[in-house]
Amino acid sequence: MAFDVKTKNRFEKRRFIGLAGSLLAMAVLSGCAASSGGSSKPINVSTSARPAAAQSAPTQITPLGQKILERINKARGASLSLSADLQKAAAGHAADMAAREYFSHVNPEGQAPRERLLAIDSSFNRGVSENIAASTFLPGTSMRAKADKFVHNWMNSPTHRRNIRNKRYSKTGLGVARRGDEIYVVQLFSE
Repeated sequence: MAFDVKTKNRFEKRRFIGLAGSLLAMAVLSGCAASSGGSSKPINVSTSARPAAAQSAPTQITPLGQKILERINKARGASLSLSADLQKAAAGHAADMAAREYFSHVNPEGQAPRERLLAIDSSFNRGVSENIAASTFLPGTSMRAKADKFVHNWMNSPTHRRNIRNKRYSKTGLGVARRGDEIYVVQLFSE
């Protein structure tokens, strides 16, 4: 009987940690970045200060990223197409946040989504918005459950939902990175 109680207590502790992580992720999801194209003058950007993990982030969408994108497209009622530049910027930012343990639309060098895209393509002149999320999961959580949680949290945030449902956007990039038990997700949207 004592073994059953210990096992239950361990499970409850894990469930509490998972719930606490979810609540923290929701609190951090408080805002998302958006900028319009062409009207603002970009700052001078450099990618040399980014860690190797960000510079060598895979440019292909990950399996979890693909699951999230499927759910995003379903929520939109229209499909976003992957853009190589948006994918590279999203994957790089997710890897950068994971490697340097921060969570923000703006990296430590002051680069927001638009500046990170200009570092990849200096002629980028379209509007861009970004949704970011970070969460931890209990061991054994399915990829589907993880994707559902990220999309559910974004859809319950008016600002993130507005980015997802904005019909002006037709292109996206979706980066996923991991640091230990924490998963970072970045989705960029553009015309």
